[in-house]
Amino acid sequence: RQWLSLSERTDWYDGYSESSIITKLSFTKGNFSGGHRYLKNSEIGKIVDITQTSTGRTVFASGRELYFSDPYSPASIIATNYVTIPLKNPITAVHAIQGSVLVFSKNETYLYQPNVGAALASGGRITQVSKDVGCISSNTVTGMRDGVVWVSISGVYITHNGTAFKNLSDGIHNFFKGGVGNVTNPLTSF
Repeated sequence: RQWLSLSERTDWYDGYSESSIITKLSFTKGNFSGGHRYLKNSEIGKIVDITQTSTGRTVFASGRELYFSDPYSPASIIATNYVTIPLKNPITAVHAIQGSVLVFSKNETYLYQPNVGAALASGGRITQVSKDVGCISSNTVTGMRDGVVWVSISGVYITHNGTAFKNLSDGIHNFFKGGVGNVTNPLTSF
């Protein structure tokens, strides 16, 4: 049997050759429950993506909102610890970069720089990076040693700092001419 500490409770699982277990996350009260109300699962809409900042906060994306957990306690979110990103469309993906969070919709990109050193991360700064380039989905963004790469309806992009980005797909731009949601398959369209 394997002992696991899961968000303020302990569970035992029979080991089956894997070193990790996926279990449903249930939100709980956290370290600041004496002065703050914490969210319950029913108070957050459908979560489309999750990332973790360098300060140990788990960031949940739902609709146009980012919800920030307590540091190193992913199941504890203070009710007021969220921010609404002024996107035209809902969030499709998020990814942490250098202590900040890249926030994507299907055709926009924002950078959110959280408040650091306080119980609430929601008092940070929102910067629009692009009003034309977004990210298709959370499955089309990944982190690299020195940046973040993602797929938009207009190409493949990279950023090293979250504020400036470069198109990596100029040589294959014909695969992205299909318009919104019509990225062509390079294996069948040549």
